[in-house]
Amino acid sequence: MFFFLLQTIANDLRCRQAGVDVAAHEQIKAVRDETVANRMRKRADQCLSDIKKKRELAARTDKPIGIGQDAYGKDSDTINTAGLATCFGIAVTGTWSEGTSGDFDRAMSHTYADAAKNPEVIEAFERLVTAVSQAKQGGLNIDRVVMVATDPDAYKLEDGWTQEEIDMYVQEYAAYVEAITGLIGAPEEKKHHYDEVWQLSIKSDKTIECGPEGGDNKC
Repeated sequence: MFFFLLQTIANDLRCRQAGVDVAAHEQIKAVRDETVANRMRKRADQCLSDIKKKRELAARTDKPIGIGQDAYGKDSDTINTAGLATCFGIAVTGTWSEGTSGDFDRAMSHTYADAAKNPEVIEAFERLVTAVSQAKQGGLNIDRVVMVATDPDAYKLEDGWTQEEIDMYVQEYAAYVEAITGLIGAPEEKKHHYDEVWQLSIKSDKTIECGPEGGDNKC
């Protein structure tokens, strides 16, 4: 009788253990399934993030320009130029008024001096001031205008420059400032010596940077 009771208890324990094992197995499986699901969601999120980054990069266009060129951009576009020694570099950024829009909200031109000798060199600048002026009429509010150019005071007779050459550059510099001020707005004048070679860039967030190539930002 006692043996039968022990056997019954043992069987009952085995049944309970089996039940516990099944429950434990189900719990482990649930945890494993949850872990797998989390991993899959994490991978899916990473995939979507990578796709988003690639789309953002694809939407962003880098627009380098050289002498006699102008460029326009919007969204995350960047515009940059280098080799500004005796050249004029103009950078403009703006923000469209509510309810208005246009083809660009940033622009840049790169032209060299001596326009009096070769009027064609200034065409890129003329296109820029015309386009920005028209955009202003359409609702573009100007945020910044930066002009990088050689300081007129850098040209000196003792360095071999003739008075005619000095006067010509002084007049040309003044003409640039007058045209920009009249059609766009007074520019921030970033002057440098002609022996310094500067660069000028508009970043994806419309930040304007300028300064000696390889040097600190002066804008």
